[in-house]
Amino acid sequence: MAYADLKVRDDLVSEIKWSLQKQAVKHGVPLNNERSYGGMMEDLLEGIHDKHGVGSVILVDEYDAPVTKNMSDRNLALAFRDVLHDFYMSIKTNFEHVRFAFVTGITRFAMASLDSGANSFKDISIDERYAGICGFTSREIDALFEDRLEATLEALKAMGNLQPNAGVDELKSQIELWYDGYNWLGNERVFNPYSILNFF
Repeated sequence: MAYADLKVRDDLVSEIKWSLQKQAVKHGVPLNNERSYGGMMEDLLEGIHDKHGVGSVILVDEYDAPVTKNMSDRNLALAFRDVLHDFYMSIKTNFEHVRFAFVTGITRFAMASLDSGANSFKDISIDERYAGICGFTSREIDALFEDRLEATLEALKAMGNLQPNAGVDELKSQIELWYDGYNWLGNERVFNPYSILNFF
């Protein structure tokens, strides 16, 4: 979803409701679109739990994107923050139907007043044990793609994208340059897995 294209609060509400309805259809759970998005989330979580006998796994990437993408319009950003607060409160109040939740974003929950609304979450942003959880580390690229590094090196040389005398270390330097790994703690770079898989 292109959050920068959302112009009013109701645009975000509609996107949330559409996403919930899509999951309801996928799981065969009836939802009433006339209910609030919080009510729809409650019905969806309860319905999935009843149908499958296990709580839902919730994955949210860039939970704060509607706010951060619209920071130039303070009123809109605040309206989106309020929508997100209410949405995450609906998850918290139905946590008995949630097996696991993993939420990413570039700001802390406190930014959107979600710390009180979602205080069942544990912030692992700067926990060293999880520094490499969301991508490939350099060590993983070496181990998982060992058989591909040499072949890729030769293919890139043949295409003229690397110098004829370049070695695997030069290729790895180029991968770092091309895909600019990111990190949370400053000591271990993590590379987007989708980009790396596409590259190889």
